[in-house]
Amino acid sequence: MGRKEIIYKSLDLLVPEMREKAIQILNLIRYHNLPFKLFETYRTTKRQQKLFKKGHSKCDGIKKLSKHQLGKAVDFVYWDETLKKFRWDKEIEYWYKILGLLVTHQVPDIIWGGNWKTFKDLPHFELKE
Repeated sequence: MGRKEIIYKSLDLLVPEMREKAIQILNLIRYHNLPFKLFETYRTTKRQQKLFKKGHSKCDGIKKLSKHQLGKAVDFVYWDETLKKFRWDKEIEYWYKILGLLVTHQVPDIIWGGNWKTFKDLPHFELKE
């Protein structure tokens, strides 16, 4: 039997500036009662390589590090309270756009993966360098 993959959600694993931004995003989610939960903060090299191989990331985790590996990114994923599961499907994409617009207009120095031209990563928020 394989071991369950560890997905880190602790804000303590983020660099201080990103931790502050993540708290601001959490506060926006709570204030606007949006259906999102913190899904991932820090990411191991092994997990990054797995996501890269599946086509879920453009960073291979070795030659090109993900901002998650550096503690400079978070993913907030839609939580379906009725189904009791996270969702990424097209049917609820508008919710990601609402969160992305709120965050990019109210949290300074944050880049939203939904604004990327070639690889849209709707749950992803990272610290602007």
